[in-house]
Amino acid sequence: MHGPDIALGENLIHQTWGKVIALALLSFVSLACAPPSSAPQGQQSSAPAAAAQPKRIVAAIAGDLPVVFRNVLASPSGVPGSDAVDELVNGGLAIRDNTARYRPELAVTVPSVDNGLWKVLPDGRMEMTWTIRPGAQWHDGTPFTAHDAVFTAQLARDRALPNLLARELESLDRVEAPDERTIVARWDRPFLNADRLFTNEIAPLVARHRLEQPYADNKESLLLHPYWSDEYVGTGPYRVRELARGSHIILDAFDGYALGRPKIDVLEIRFVSADNSLMAGILAGDIDLTLGDGLSLEQSVNLRARWPEGRMVTEFSSMQVLYPTFNPAYASPSILLDVRFRQALLYAMDRQQIVDVVMHGLTTPSVTVLTGIEGSQFREMEAGVMHYEYDPRRAAQMIEGLGYSKGTDGFYHDPAGQRLSPVEVRTTAADEAEKIMFTTVDGWERLGVPAQPSIVPRARNQDREYRHTRPGFIIVGGQHGLDSIAPFQTSQIPTAATNWVGGNNAQYSSPELETLYDQYFVTMSESARSPLVNQILRHYALNLPYFPVFKRVEATMVSNRLVNVYASGSWATQAWNAYEWDVR
Repeated sequence: MHGPDIALGENLIHQTWGKVIALALLSFVSLACAPPSSAPQGQQSSAPAAAAQPKRIVAAIAGDLPVVFRNVLASPSGVPGSDAVDELVNGGLAIRDNTARYRPELAVTVPSVDNGLWKVLPDGRMEMTWTIRPGAQWHDGTPFTAHDAVFTAQLARDRALPNLLARELESLDRVEAPDERTIVARWDRPFLNADRLFTNEIAPLVARHRLEQPYADNKESLLLHPYWSDEYVGTGPYRVRELARGSHIILDAFDGYALGRPKIDVLEIRFVSADNSLMAGILAGDIDLTLGDGLSLEQSVNLRARWPEGRMVTEFSSMQVLYPTFNPAYASPSILLDVRFRQALLYAMDRQQIVDVVMHGLTTPSVTVLTGIEGSQFREMEAGVMHYEYDPRRAAQMIEGLGYSKGTDGFYHDPAGQRLSPVEVRTTAADEAEKIMFTTVDGWERLGVPAQPSIVPRARNQDREYRHTRPGFIIVGGQHGLDSIAPFQTSQIPTAATNWVGGNNAQYSSPELETLYDQYFVTMSESARSPLVNQILRHYALNLPYFPVFKRVEATMVSNRLVNVYASGSWATQAWNAYEWDVR
């Protein structure tokens, strides 16, 4: 350990013992000045002991969390509830609430065109300015400064760190720190989502004082640094006390949190891999809250009827879609690359039946991937977009129009008499996704298209190459539409050269679509964006780079003793207001 580190450690020790002695003296004085107990003789009042007890709750996620900062995982979305853990331990300049509005967190205010902090310059460039709240700090007491943001941007743009790479920053010119509390981001061109920079959505903040030297020494091993797990330091409402892999993580309320100390003192998050164990823990009163979609909606509905001590809270959340593969090296059958065949398959999907079975009729089949736009504006943007209502007769006509005919086995054969190869539908092991998979496969086989269900082995959940070299479809839940940087951007196609990193799940490429996206993300006027959205949705519907299934209803199980706890919505994680959570 270097000299400054030793001095810092000694200071922390002295401060800690000072606090302990001060607390002990305060407790002694309080007891000496306390009025006599009014309890009957032989009994002691429990009031002082009860007052001293910290508020503690137990939450659970369905799976192990080997790290605290999920972005360093090969597949960060693979652990349900990990996004909520991110919000609990790591703050951003702003945080998005359950109404899709950004609220300032570490920053004094959120930049906007109206307040003058978001400027589109006459030459087409753009700049944004944030002012950091006075007293903002990391969990170890180190002040959070603008230089942390500059360092974070450096990591997020380093292509040698693919798991930290933020491709949304391609048009970012530089980030500057004019002083300790001022952050200025300069962009080469306007970018619609620039206000998400340095949130947990784009370039989550990292501690420069912990990682700058390891990054300079050996960036290739940076993702293996214990900072991301046992030595994690963030800026969120809770700080890590203990990470026990395969078991739990214990978080303590952070006194220095920018929005105020959380009301709940201790939050234990248990890693429960089996659904039955999770349900049993809730019914036994051992678990107060679920994070993420560890339980299916059906399990949650059943649990609600058996759990009078708690309630089920629901929100419309993400989308369920099917991504076909557009990689000719892997696509099987090859006719899958013909849009007419994909259109026939979508006509043959009874998505209303899927909604009734999987979502208990609480949502409707999706027309597009739009999830966050409601009301008349939503309907206007979807005007003229093909809906693909369930029509197996039309599906059969389209397949026969491609030269296929049914054989005696009831399945389609090509003109040479060869039976159509099975269309694989792949998903991870999850009740909801499996029901979608089996219902889809059943519908296609009744049409005469051989189909093969495939459940990804748990050991391969994090295998990016396996995921992106599939022959057919994969079921994916999440945000797939206009809320993120072009999901079908050519630069985001996962390949061996990118270590199979990239957000283009379908490996679909279209210059026309990319041009529309480029225009969309630099068009700041909402009225001017609407026709662009409509053109993008029409392109989706005509070319089917994805099959929209439904907008999910996500359920959170919440003990009745908890207040101010919401379900995860289309935009926010469950922990967006964790500092306001409380117990009755």
